[in-house]
Amino acid sequence: MIHKDYVYFSEWRDFRVFRVPLRSLGKTPELILGAEEGVWGNEDAIFYDIFGVANGQLYFNQRPPETIRRFDESGNHKLIYDHSGCCRYSEGPICVDDKIYFTCSTGITASPCRVLRCYDPKTGEVTVACDDKEFSNSLSQMKILRGRVFFVKRTPIHNTYEYEEEILSAALK
Repeated sequence: MIHKDYVYFSEWRDFRVFRVPLRSLGKTPELILGAEEGVWGNEDAIFYDIFGVANGQLYFNQRPPETIRRFDESGNHKLIYDHSGCCRYSEGPICVDDKIYFTCSTGITASPCRVLRCYDPKTGEVTVACDDKEFSNSLSQMKILRGRVFFVKRTPIHNTYEYEEEILSAALK
């Protein structure tokens, strides 16, 4: 991801996040999130994933705990949303129109009950953006475009291990 004259990237498995100035590509990247040493096999490891820019600010996922945070140069990253109460953190966050959209399940794991939430950095509010029944029961990826969320619905084909897939959409609130 490119933001404010830097290229940001995570290493494979998202243990650490680095950045390098656009004007200095090829130089040693600067570690900005995570530990200097690798964490393979460490059950207490914290994972990071830079995912987007909204309202001129850089945002990332941290897990555990499952949280969305706003990046701060001084290391005082602001907690935006805590997913710990979700049964299944499923998708996102994605930044669209200077807002952050993400899903989490509110029901038991076998029944997704997926709800799309929206964080507005200008107001600091988290609202439900979509709780449409078809979206709630989908388990696949999503995209947001022109006030609608598009998603893939997978329906099992009776007595097989195959699925029928269709692209559906629902209006954002």
